[in-house]
Amino acid sequence: MHTLNMSDKKLFELPCLTNNELTLCNLILSDNLITNVCENITNLTNLKSLNLNSNNLSEIPQKLPETLETLFLSKNKITTIQENIIFINSLTNLNLSHNKLNEISMYICIIPNLKKLDLSHNTITTLPDELAYLGQLTSLKLGHNKLETITPIMQMNNLKTLCLKHNYIKTIPNLNLLTKMKHLNLSFNYINELYEIPKLTKLSTLILSNNNIFSLSKKLTKLTKLTHLNFSNNKINKISKNLGELKNLRVLNLSSNQISFLPDSLQQLNKLVYFSISCNFLKDIVIDNLHQIVYLNLRNNKMSSIPKNIDKLQNLKYFDISANTLTIIDEKISNIKTLKYLHLSHNFINTLPESLINSNIKVLSINNNKLKTLPNFIIYKPNLKLCCINNNIKYLNPNINTYLESNNTNINIINIRYQLKYHNNNICY
Repeated sequence: MHTLNMSDKKLFELPCLTNNELTLCNLILSDNLITNVCENITNLTNLKSLNLNSNNLSEIPQKLPETLETLFLSKNKITTIQENIIFINSLTNLNLSHNKLNEISMYICIIPNLKKLDLSHNTITTLPDELAYLGQLTSLKLGHNKLETITPIMQMNNLKTLCLKHNYIKTIPNLNLLTKMKHLNLSFNYINELYEIPKLTKLSTLILSNNNIFSLSKKLTKLTKLTHLNFSNNKINKISKNLGELKNLRVLNLSSNQISFLPDSLQQLNKLVYFSISCNFLKDIVIDNLHQIVYLNLRNNKMSSIPKNIDKLQNLKYFDISANTLTIIDEKISNIKTLKYLHLSHNFINTLPESLINSNIKVLSINNNKLKTLPNFIIYKPNLKLCCINNNIKYLNPNINTYLESNNTNINIINIRYQLKYHNNNICY
């Protein structure tokens, strides 16, 4: 037997195991009520992975098989780490997230072969210098703690993944030694300077959302291996004209900043699949060459028209340009056959192009506009599944009567609350 799954069985202790079960390699005891693990677990001499997530443990079990490589103890009530952890020489992956630790024990720092350590969602305030002893560590997660400084981490030169989100970090120390870093998450901190980040030349994912950053500088554009970049919810008002050097970007999130202008080099990011720049001050955007875009969010800017040549985005599935100042919709949008989700709410639109009947849109949001009639294509469009048009219609289209009495519509929900005098099972109020 290789795996035994006894999760969510309301167990209070480790059950007795048969001789056959003593050879198992993977034991899953998560989502139970276990408070203690008896010593007979050491009889599992082939055990490689033990999952005790979501139990009632207050400490790491005193006796554990020396063969363990992976130990999951997330979502317990562990407050301290005992010496016994250092005797599991084969341990490479330790998860102590969502516990009640307020410090990192010295014993963790001398686990000889540890490669992955998750201490997120605790109340840790400082990092011991001894943490740097974990020279083999490739992944370290310390998100959702109370850290202000991270100096010991800067000596861990094998790190590839580092998560420090939701802490109290203001400055980033010297990163010269972290030459293998690929994934860095420093979101939800108090960072305003990024001098050290450009040294991480192998970065593929950089998440710095919810900080106090004012610019996306030229130095950052040297991180040419980046595929995911998230600077949302900062104070960015300036973007380097060299943005286009990030030619491998697939995901770019610049939402909720103070951006009023994008450099022409944006056009060079022709691998972009996801682009969100909602909640800024853009009046216009040129996206002609972003042919791979699937998700485009321009919500809550100052745009008076849909971007020119929008129909060149022939992979676009999700388009949100709600909460702008649109009055009309360019018919070209009907030519995007991949488009499934179109959000136009909170604008000043008074009519929609009838050519939309030829599109493949499944979800249309046009609420809070200036529509005076219900467009015919909404009534008869075969692909439309969800349509929200509340707070619009002043004078109902005469065809609405026919539509409401019909049981042959494909629309599951059409939300026109506060406007209809009629009632039908197909309408959601």
